[in-house]
Amino acid sequence: MLWSRFVIAFTLVLLLGACSSEEKRDPELDTLSMVELYNKAQENISDGSYDLAIGKLDALLSRFPFGNYADSAELNLMYAHLKNGEPDVTVSLADRFIRLHPDHPQVDYAYYMRGLANYYSGYDLTTRFLPGSTFARDMGATKASFDDFAKLVNQFPNSPYANDAHARMIYLRNTLAKHEVYIASYYVRRGTYVAALNRAKTVVDHYQETPSVAEALAIMTECYYRLGLTDLAENTKKILIANYPDSPSLDKDGNYIGPNIENDDNRSWWNIISFGLFS
Repeated sequence: MLWSRFVIAFTLVLLLGACSSEEKRDPELDTLSMVELYNKAQENISDGSYDLAIGKLDALLSRFPFGNYADSAELNLMYAHLKNGEPDVTVSLADRFIRLHPDHPQVDYAYYMRGLANYYSGYDLTTRFLPGSTFARDMGATKASFDDFAKLVNQFPNSPYANDAHARMIYLRNTLAKHEVYIASYYVRRGTYVAALNRAKTVVDHYQETPSVAEALAIMTECYYRLGLTDLAENTKKILIANYPDSPSLDKDGNYIGPNIENDDNRSWWNIISFGLFS
């Protein structure tokens, strides 16, 4: 009896959902031509009405999947979903386009959209304003974004999106390096110096020419000292002093004073709820 009631309730939910969808559907979409749907979607995108644009582009692709505007509609749909705050949908659409149209003259745009979508994926108020969230968060989407932009730059060096993609790659690489330093600093605070050392080495080995290298060398020096590996500590310190004389881990006379192990957890709640405007 209980199971039958559940089935009936579930069926009603589905029926109500279907009715709701039908009520929200714009009947005009079934009367517009392919060109009209595309042009009106462009107008919606121009004025920021991305929901309306998505509805028209979906209708175009549903009614005219092999029409002359289908490819352009798919590309515009990626953009509309991204601007509508749906980066995951954009990634899926870009993946599909790249898979089905690897030789399309605008496939570089799909790579660019996928890179942007992966970049923005996971960015919200939590990751922007809570303590340490920017560099403490999972870097999976950031790495995926870097790879997307790298493919665009390497495969389509003359693409109109290549320069912007390259600039974003520099930022993303710096972010990935900062993430490693953030985790290394956390391990130092916890007293797990081997783990901290490995994270710092990753920056030195794989993220050369990023601002985080100096911090990583300071952390390596500190970890070597605390592990009793004095020779390694002294050698690393010499590299730090020779290459980064302005490092905050050195005093004004160039003497090693240790890394500034940041602890974002010490921010006041007033600082947090004011989004960093007040300390």
